[in-house]
Amino acid sequence: MSFTLSKSPEESLDQVVLSLQGQPTNACQNTNPFPFESFLGKDWASHAVLLDMEQIDYLDSSSVGWLIASQKAFHAAGGTLVLYSLQPRIRQLLTMLRIERVVPLAEDLAAAKAMTPVPAMAAR
Repeated sequence: MSFTLSKSPEESLDQVVLSLQGQPTNACQNTNPFPFESFLGKDWASHAVLLDMEQIDYLDSSSVGWLIASQKAFHAAGGTLVLYSLQPRIRQLLTMLRIERVVPLAEDLAAAKAMTPVPAMAAR
């Protein structure tokens, strides 16, 4: 099954809030492994993206790989990715895998906003 991203009305100039829906299985094998470009343009990785995970109740290994690869791309371009509102089962899985070492995890949107540094692009 595939997944979709949608833009949230909760947004500022420094942070983009997106919501993930569906089941992001085989995420890394999609034709566009980084769908953030469709919302943010070619410089997508230079943004601070807060990703609402509330509707996600299943992640497979390729989904976890996609999250890590996405964060690496964000980091390389001066942006960041923060996941928030994770279902308890998903949070437990990601905590067990120690993903928070690479991809920050927040309880809710307010916490995600508080832990998101201003990306290099916004500081200009």
